[in-house]
Amino acid sequence: MKRVALSLLAMCMVTPGGMPSAFAQSPTDTADAPAIDALAPDQADATDPTDEPDDTLRVTVRANLPRTLTSATMTLGRQELDAAPARNAEELLRQVPGLTLIQHGSEGKGHQFFLRGFDAVHGADLELTLGGVPLNEWSNIHGQGYIDLGVVLPEVVESMHVIKGPFALHQGLFGMAGTVDYRPGVSPQYLDGQALQSHVALTGGTTGRLRLFGRHASADGASFAAAELMRDAGYGQQRGIERATLNASTSELRLAGGRLSTFFAAGASRFELPGTLRSPDVDAGRIGFYDAYEDVGRGQSARALGAATWQRRGALTSGDMLRLRVDGAARDLVLFENFTGYLDDPVEGDRTRQAHRTFGGGADLFYSRPLIERLSFVGGAHLRGEHVTQSERGVDAELATTSTLRALRGVQSSFGARAGLRLQPTSTLRLDLGARLDAAFLRATDTTSTSTTDATGQNLLVAASPRASARYKPNDRWTFFAAYGRGLRPPELRAFAGASDELVAAFSQSHAAELGARVFPTDWLGITLTGFATLLDREIFFDHLSATTIELPSSRRLGAEIFLDIHPTDWMHLSGDLTWVDARFTDPEFSNLNQPVPQVPTLTAGAHWVVTHPSGLGGGLRFLAVAPRNLPAGARSAPLTRFDATLGYRWRRWQVGLELENLLNQRLREGEYVYASHWQQGTSGSRLPVLHQSAGPPFNARLTVSAEF
Repeated sequence: MKRVALSLLAMCMVTPGGMPSAFAQSPTDTADAPAIDALAPDQADATDPTDEPDDTLRVTVRANLPRTLTSATMTLGRQELDAAPARNAEELLRQVPGLTLIQHGSEGKGHQFFLRGFDAVHGADLELTLGGVPLNEWSNIHGQGYIDLGVVLPEVVESMHVIKGPFALHQGLFGMAGTVDYRPGVSPQYLDGQALQSHVALTGGTTGRLRLFGRHASADGASFAAAELMRDAGYGQQRGIERATLNASTSELRLAGGRLSTFFAAGASRFELPGTLRSPDVDAGRIGFYDAYEDVGRGQSARALGAATWQRRGALTSGDMLRLRVDGAARDLVLFENFTGYLDDPVEGDRTRQAHRTFGGGADLFYSRPLIERLSFVGGAHLRGEHVTQSERGVDAELATTSTLRALRGVQSSFGARAGLRLQPTSTLRLDLGARLDAAFLRATDTTSTSTTDATGQNLLVAASPRASARYKPNDRWTFFAAYGRGLRPPELRAFAGASDELVAAFSQSHAAELGARVFPTDWLGITLTGFATLLDREIFFDHLSATTIELPSSRRLGAEIFLDIHPTDWMHLSGDLTWVDARFTDPEFSNLNQPVPQVPTLTAGAHWVVTHPSGLGGGLRFLAVAPRNLPAGARSAPLTRFDATLGYRWRRWQVGLELENLLNQRLREGEYVYASHWQQGTSGSRLPVLHQSAGPPFNARLTVSAEF
């Protein structure tokens, strides 16, 4: 068994921490190799329910197994994550092929995500989890499924497991476009045969960034405590941030015949928000490219979450596995923004204060058991509940309240079960067949209403989601994949709080299918080709005039991806990806029938070059290109290209690293939107839509000096 694991590691580029590259299999893999079909404890829903003996290399199991689900499924280890600049845990997602991030605020505010033809806005169609614990914020005041990872430290993310499309049983309510699971952990480092368990780092940057980071971990990296203090003035007006974060984890605790692991994260930040700028104003020189119309845009965020996972092998019978995970979280978010200037209120302006507060938790039960030879059962149940209080108020230039635009309180809960079978009828064919049953109960009260009539609404929603995948591996060079799944997006609470013309109080559902092939023409080159299609019964779109998400009719997506994975040496890794998507409306009663879905990138390309030389030199180069996007009102965005790089050197316990963003110092129009605005106080303005933009970072650099002991 050790020989199998070591042979896999030899085909991968390994960092000092031991994490392999993104590809799942080398041509030396066999269809029934135990190291390929083993179960990592935190990946049970995505992998085979058998287990490996304790002497199997854990990193091999974690990195390789789940990627066999579909052709586009992969795991990114620390080598890939360290090879490109990342100011926070969200920006680690820039390493995912085909996933585009746009930051149209500042570092403290959630990003906008694009994947497989989905404009997931702030996370409505992209599910993020932390060791299986959901991170999307259901019914957030600023956007459905809001993702804010300021509470997670990037240094304690050991790897990211990526599934594109809703094809695995464990994928939950926001996985329409896909799911990314952050795996907490620390890759252990050694010096002269001794584990280096403590790490301290100091970062300084050209934007005035100053960050202090410290961490202490167990010898195997499974248990740790880490913290940061950070402040940054930002690369333009109204982009400053201050943040403090704490992460801690324990592992391998013995309890009731099983093993208990825990994770805790807490963080708080204050940040400024620049807003978007009218492109005609920027082009005419009336305002600077990195400026802001006002100095009142700002926000503050606080979040705490914790999880405990207990699991036991052979809990009920020989060969089975039982796992129970419980988690809880609390959240407080306040945003002051102005999208439209003085369009609606020529005197006080259109500034708003959005406030969102939640607390709740959940539990997840998983069970797996071999039934007969080559046939196993996997199943589980899940429960989650949350109390929500939120409001949006108009404010003046001194941020005093002038009006209440909307406010509600309520509860939202989801529960259900999942079950599936894994069948391997031959050594070359594997089938995964199963389904989820999800139910959601939502009850909301409109607290702006002065009447008790129709102020409260509630409903119980139920939906079934079949999931199926197949893998056929006729020889050591070729593997073929097929998958089908139904994805779900839950409704927002405000759909139940009084009348809502723009929201439907029901699940949004998608039907997704994928075909793919992976081939290794040589021992150093891997090629993956994937075609996919998605039918979606309801689109979502963020309307800047109302500052809310609205729903649009049905649509479909057709697309294809190619991914190249190249290992010319054992210390160099190159990869390239290209994604094409055609997304169009399909409702015959919709006036935009067969018109492109706005905001969606049609063509996205990326390339990564990663070096980890035994001499201690390391670094990476990242390239991103996004073709012009279709925008509302017939507008088109500008093309986007970007180069980022890292360079570092490690000598014994000391390390120095340099991060470089936007190497060519381009004026990046990362976000572009079309809506009406007016910024001349005391006068009325036109309500005709115009192009707005948010600036990406200019060239900037960050230097980090760290030591381990």
